[in-house]
Amino acid sequence: MAFHNFLPGLLVTLLATLLAIVFSSDDYTNSQNMYPFTCSDSEVIRICNASLYHTNYDGLQKEQLASIYGVSPSRIISISSASRQDYLVTVPCSCKNINGTVGYFYDAIHNVSQGEMFFNVSARIFNGQAWWVEDEARLFNPGYNFSMHLLCGCTRSKSQIVVTYTVQLHDTLSDISSRLSSTAGGIQSMNINLIKNPSSVNVDRVLFVPMGSIPASRKAFESEKPVIFSLEESEEATKSFAKTKKIGEGGYGCVYHGFLRGQEAAVKKMRSNKSPEFFAELKVLCKIHHIMWFTKKFEDQDPETALADVIDKNLRNSYPMEDAYKDTLVDEENEKSVNDKVD
Repeated sequence: MAFHNFLPGLLVTLLATLLAIVFSSDDYTNSQNMYPFTCSDSEVIRICNASLYHTNYDGLQKEQLASIYGVSPSRIISISSASRQDYLVTVPCSCKNINGTVGYFYDAIHNVSQGEMFFNVSARIFNGQAWWVEDEARLFNPGYNFSMHLLCGCTRSKSQIVVTYTVQLHDTLSDISSRLSSTAGGIQSMNINLIKNPSSVNVDRVLFVPMGSIPASRKAFESEKPVIFSLEESEEATKSFAKTKKIGEGGYGCVYHGFLRGQEAAVKKMRSNKSPEFFAELKVLCKIHHIMWFTKKFEDQDPETALADVIDKNLRNSYPMEDAYKDTLVDEENEKSVNDKVD
C-alpha cells in the first residue's frame, strides 16, 4: 500500500526531471550552437537581403522550398554540393527583438502538424537555424501557424551578403569559404563566439558567412547566356517601383535602385513610343547592362511573356538586343503595311 501511495509522487518527480532535461537541452542548443547576429535600436542597417543555406538532403524542388520559406521561387538559387543540389534562399532580414534577444531574424511561418516538435522541425526543415523561444513553446500545437525565427545577418557593405550556414559532417572552414566565395578568416571573424579552433568546426553549429561575390552556380548572371528576370522579381526588387527607390529619370522612364538575386541593380521602367530615339536608348541601356522593365501592349501574350520577348539576351556581353530590335521593327513594318491597305 505504501508503494502505491509513493508511485504518483515518483511519476511527478520523473516528469519534472524530464522536462528540466528537455528545456536545458533547448537552452544548450541556443547558447552553444548558435548566436544571433547582433544589432541595436540605433542600427543604421535595419533590413537587408540575406541568404539562408538550405542543405537539401530531402531532394526538394525550388517550388517546395519557396512554400516552406514563404518566398518567391525566383529568390532561390541552386548550389552544387557533392551529390546534392543545395540552395541559397534570399530573404528580407531585419533587426528584431525576439523575447528580449535583439538580433537579425527572418520569420518563416510553419503550420504545425500532429506529432511535430520544434527542434525536429528546425533540424529537418530549416537546417537547425531556428531560434528557440521558451515563452512561445505553448503555441507549437497542431494546426497553429508558428513563427520560426531563422537567424540571418546584415553588414554595412552593400556588396556583401551574409549567409546563414549550418555546419555539416566533414565540413572545414576552407570547404565552406570555397563554396560560398568567402574566406576562412572572414568566417572566423564573424563567428568569434563559435569558432575557437579554426581547424575543427563542430557539426550543427550555425555560422554566418560573409559572401563577397556570387557562387559558381550563379555565374549565369555574367555569362553569355540570356538571363531573364520576371515582372515579379522587378517589382519585388524595387518595392513596386516605390518613390523611395527612385534614383534617376530620363526621357523614356525612371531608374530605380534594387537587389536582383542578391546583386545590386539599376532597374529602368520604360514605356515605348516606337520612336527611333526610344530604340536608340534601349540599345544603349542593354550595352551597359541595365535591367529594363519594358511596357508594351501585346494582344496575344501575357505581360511576362511580352517582357521576355523584348529583354531576351539583355545581359549578354555581346550585342544583346539586336534580334529583339529587328523583330520589333519587322512587326512595326507589317503593322504599317496592314494599316495602309485598310486605308
